Amino acid sequence: MAVFYIYVHRRERRVLVTGRHPPSTLPGEEWELVYSSEKWRQAYEYAVTHYPDYVIEFFKEEVQNDPVLNIR
Repeated sequence: MAVFYIYVHRRERRVLVTGRHPPSTLPGEEWELVYSSEKWRQAYEYAVTHYPDYVIEFFKEEVQNDPVLNIR
């Protein structure tokens, strides 16, 4: 079963939604794990709802056939 994580970098106002834990792409120690979910959509919606003024980032290969993002 996959788990998706929300990491936040408050100083840079960035949010990462990822299934990688810990993600090797996060340089530095300023990233904070704030949420996890078994569903990618639920994690993404949490990020958008709780961090509306932040840049939301994700790995497109982790998003498959999402109807809202239209990524295939």
